[in-house]
Formats: sequence, structure tokens, C-alpha cells
Amino acid sequence: MSTYKSINQVIQEVQHWLRLAVFEHGPLKESLLYVFHNKGNDSSYIGLPSNPTDLYNELSTKHRRKIADLVKKGVLKKDQHELLLPTDGSNKTFSDKFDITLIVLAIRSFTSLPPPKGGWNMTPAPTDITLNANTIRARDWRNFLNHTNPEDVDLALFNQKWNEGVQIVQQIGYAPPDLNTLRTISLDPKHDLVLRSLHSLINNVVLSQQKNQSDIKALQKEVSDHTAANNLMRTEINKNVADVEMLNKRFAGQREDIAKCLEEDSTKRLEDQVNITKRLEEESTKRLEDQVNITKCLEEESTKRLEDRKEITK
Repeated sequence: MSTYKSINQVIQEVQHWLRLAVFEHGPLKESLLYVFHNKGNDSSYIGLPSNPTDLYNELSTKHRRKIADLVKKGVLKKDQHELLLPTDGSNKTFSDKFDITLIVLAIRSFTSLPPPKGGWNMTPAPTDITLNANTIRARDWRNFLNHTNPEDVDLALFNQKWNEGVQIVQQIGYAPPDLNTLRTISLDPKHDLVLRSLHSLINNVVLSQQKNQSDIKALQKEVSDHTAANNLMRTEINKNVADVEMLNKRFAGQREDIAKCLEEDSTKRLEDQVNITKRLEEESTKRLEDQVNITKCLEEESTKRLEDRKEITK
């Protein structure tokens, strides 16, 4: 069965997301260009010129080193660099070709607008309604939309994000055309903003597929690495088992020899003990016999002396 969907079917399924994308490519982007070029003539910072020739000249002179540094650090991609400093020989930079990501980067890098409290990478406090804080909010609003599954944007979420976007634009000070008309605009690709939004949808789908393929490849590699590690471990275990068995065989005979030696040594020690005991008994018997003989001699000597005294007395 074919899974082909017509453009009208796709638009119907993701209409709420598309309307938010229309807001992104329209009022939200325009409000950030309003900040970038300081069209409100805010004396607290210096923006960049909106005239394409003047913008190119300023970027190619005052900010060329900064641009080169951003490229070196990987912050500025090749296509973004081409938009800032076109190599087509026109010597013109058209800021209306920038997307929100590049506009915010340009505001941070090339204008004198200071970072909000907490820095450019932190979500500003709700009470902070400065230009720099709303620049961050616009970037975060765009990121939310482009990292959200279009089919997950229902009417309630659409109303919430639309109102948040309108508030950001108004706090920046930009006054776009009739927002109510834009909110209910026909989602016909003949409208430029609708067509841009459809291109964004397609790009997001492609990027998502590429990311999924990359994730699958990474997962396959991880599984392969684990399999290789397990095989190596199994090989080592088998080798260790074989070594243990070999050692058991090698020492089996030695254990018997050791047991035999211990038994022989124990028997010899027992025999030596018996011999020592026998010698002690013989020595003791001899000493006892000698003592008896000595006692007998003493008795005989005493008897003889006694008889001699009797004889003398007579």
C-alpha cells in the first residue's frame, strides 16, 4: 500500500505547527532584524547597517577577524559564513536571508548589545523584558518549535506558543502587520511564509532521519564493540581455565610426592622418638642399677665397720 501523502494532507496533519513556523519566519525573524539593525534607534547600543552594501563593508572590515575566529572555533558554519560574506562578487550582504540562529549569533558577535543577566546561554528571568533578554527568548522559542514533532503541536500548544511569540515581539518594540490575520492565514503554498515553513518542515524531517541513521550506526557500533569485548573476555576466561587445568595436572604428581615425603618424615621422626625413649629407659635402668650397687656397697661397708668396732671393744 502506498504511503504517499499529498501536500494538502501533510498541511492538514501539521497545520498548528505550520502556523507557528509562519510566525517564526515572519514577525519573530523581523523583530530580531529590528534589533540587529537597531531600527528603534536605541542609544544604549550600536547595531549594524541594513543596507546590503554597507553591511558587507562593515562585516568585511571591522568584523572580519571575529568572523574568522568563529569559523575556526566551529561556531560559524560554512553556509552561514557565505551569507555573512558572500563570495559571488556582489559585495552585498542581505540580512533578510539570515535565519533566526544566524541573526542571534550576529547580534551577539557584531553589535554592542550587552548580554542579559546570566549571559547569552541562560534563560532570562520572566521579569527581564530588555532587548537582550527577549533576543534569547526568541532564539529559545525558535529552538522549541524546530525540535518538536509537528504532529505533537495541538491547538492548546499552538495558542500557548503563539501568545508567547507575540509577547516577545511586542517587548522588543517591533510592530508587525496585523497578527490576527497572520494567525488565520490560508496555509496555501502560494504564500511565501507558508512555503518557507514547508521548507523548514522538510529540512527538519531530513535532519531527523539523518540523526536517526547516525544514532542507529552509533548503536550498531556500540553493540559491535560490546560483542568484541565479550568475545575477548570469553577467550581470556577459556585461556585461564586451561592454565588452571594444566597447573592442576602439573602439581598433581608433586602433591603425591610431597604427601609421601611427609609420611616418610613423620615415620622417621616417630622411630627417632621411640629410639630416644628406649635409650632414656636404658639409661634410667642403668642408673638405678648403679644406685642399688652403691647402696649395697655402702651397707656392706657399714656392716664391716660395725663388726670391727665390736672386735676392738672385746
